[in-house]
Amino acid sequence: TIAETLQRSVLPGSLPRIENVQLAARYLPGTEEVDVGGDWFDAILLPNGRIGLAVGDVVGKGVQAAATMAQLRNALRAFTLDQMKPSSTVTRLNRLIDGVSDSAFATVVYAVVDPKAGVCRFTAAGHPPPLLLRTDGRAEYLEGGRGLPLGTGSETKYRQQVVELPVGSTLILYTDGL
Repeated sequence: TIAETLQRSVLPGSLPRIENVQLAARYLPGTEEVDVGGDWFDAILLPNGRIGLAVGDVVGKGVQAAATMAQLRNALRAFTLDQMKPSSTVTRLNRLIDGVSDSAFATVVYAVVDPKAGVCRFTAAGHPPPLLLRTDGRAEYLEGGRGLPLGTGSETKYRQQVVELPVGSTLILYTDGL
């Protein structure tokens, strides 16, 4: 009960409102037997009408995974204040995880969406790729900007990918539990 309460308490209670953007999120534990883990998401208002979106997963279950997840989510929020590229933000998060736990591994995708410019910049550290649903009905996994999971080495460098988001398109971030 404590771990589940901790896990749910660090997930956003509501999503930010942004003009001309619809956000939706859903968190469901995988099963009743393993309902406490390290899956997390966040939506962060950024300057100039942009939004930071993150979905991650800490390896493992229980209180330790939930606590590590909380540390990573809060660190990512703090790092967004520096307004760096997603790849630089994820690189900093990777350096941080070395100090969190000797055995912590995690995956994350962090995207910065600029609705006015119709652009998304993202980096994925070992995480399943974002899915872009285009207005013409095509679906495309965004395979660029991918790198090793967090915790695989503090010197790991990450790249970002840039993709256009046409008006009316849908960007889906998810965890491997989907």
